[in-house]
Amino acid sequence: MLDGTRVQDNMTLYKSAHSGSWLLWLGVTVLVLLKLLLVSGSAVAISYAPHDDSLYVSRAFHLLIDGSLGPYDGRLLVKLPGISLWLAGNRLLGIPYVLSISLLFALAGICFISALKRYNVNQFLLLLVFGLYLFNPVTVDWQWFRVLREPLSVSLLVVMLASMLFVLFHLHEKRLSIMHLATLAVVFSFAVMVREEDRLLYALLSMFAVLVLWMFWPIFRGLSWTSRSGVLAVVFLPFMLALAGNVAMRSYVERHYGAPLFYDFGEGEFPRLIAAIRSVESRKDNRHVMVTQEALGKIRIAVPMFAPVIDRLPAPSQTSFSCERFHLRQG
Repeated sequence: MLDGTRVQDNMTLYKSAHSGSWLLWLGVTVLVLLKLLLVSGSAVAISYAPHDDSLYVSRAFHLLIDGSLGPYDGRLLVKLPGISLWLAGNRLLGIPYVLSISLLFALAGICFISALKRYNVNQFLLLLVFGLYLFNPVTVDWQWFRVLREPLSVSLLVVMLASMLFVLFHLHEKRLSIMHLATLAVVFSFAVMVREEDRLLYALLSMFAVLVLWMFWPIFRGLSWTSRSGVLAVVFLPFMLALAGNVAMRSYVERHYGAPLFYDFGEGEFPRLIAAIRSVESRKDNRHVMVTQEALGKIRIAVPMFAPVIDRLPAPSQTSFSCERFHLRQG
């Protein structure tokens, strides 16, 4: 009798919690279609930035043509390759770039409110939050439609947060959600290849792993060593997959360019070279000037063999590439 009453109560709670779900998803569908209609006439904002847009597109082009990132030069590896992999993947699937970014952003938001819905958040509030998220003014600005990494990075972060919420919800039910942990692992391993600053996600993921183990600890203590090893492997799957992706990408770069690195500005000898050059003292320092002409003159005298490199540097001038690019004029 008690079991029957309990089942009936559970069914009543389930029906009350899901009675308005169709209205929520209808509203979400309408908002997504409206957003896609709003941006349907938007084209990629072309900017021939040698360290950003042009670089990402060029590397994606060569990935599709010959499987490399293109001919090596001083700019090829100044940015992580994730966005170029995304562009090449879109081209293989035949998905336009603007549509891919818009769909990913919308799907990330849907994942997030789906996770919040598990916590019995008011459905009207969820729809309102989704609307504010989807129609964020930044997402209709022309910069959003440039081939930049930020739109992709933001969407990946939202998917990661949604996956974390799903995992924590299932932990309240005393079970581990392998599917959502796998989603988190795949998205995280790709996200850390998109922007250099996204290495901060390691800190977020570390705190999340500690929280998961702490919440799962009562069950974890009662498991056998084999089961514990399996749980730890699942929890730390994002770290392991990110490490595997890092190793694979370095192996790819080494195979094509001879050195196992894929970010010139943060690894290898170049950062050490710049640090050594900037350590030269000069009478006048300017935070907008990385290396002064006075410092270069001192280096020429101290290290004569470095003179050919200095001679190839463009002389300071209002007609130099940097000044022309940023429209700098003498005030």
